[in-house]
Amino acid sequence: MFGVLNMIIKVNDMSYRSLYKEQNNKRTHIHSKSVTAGRTSLRLSWKVGRLLAALILIIIIVTGFTLVHSNALGTHAEPAQPNELAVTVSTGDTLWSLAQSHAPEGADIRQIVYLMKKRNLLTDSNLQPGDQIIIPVESF
Repeated sequence: MFGVLNMIIKVNDMSYRSLYKEQNNKRTHIHSKSVTAGRTSLRLSWKVGRLLAALILIIIIVTGFTLVHSNALGTHAEPAQPNELAVTVSTGDTLWSLAQSHAPEGADIRQIVYLMKKRNLLTDSNLQPGDQIIIPVESF
């Protein structure tokens, strides 16, 4: 009986897990150079792939920021010159109505509206009561 117990203890010392590790180590030891070379190239390809992906992402972001164009200029128009008229916008005023009221007879209102938008750095035709609009009277 003690011989059987002694044999079981020895078998437990060399369990399946430890036997498998020994066999597995012998296999990888025989082919260690090829296995290591394959893993190294695999790791290298993943590193190169991540580096390329990061580089492409950076290029896309930088290009996006340089191509973004905003209609809001963020600057104010220069003060009215002696040959220009500064008008305060009232409720109901539009660029068209202001251009009609200050345009000479026979002038093209569309051209005056365009010049007013350009002079006042406007991106659209929306006016708010209290806004100061400069009308370039000498240009037409």
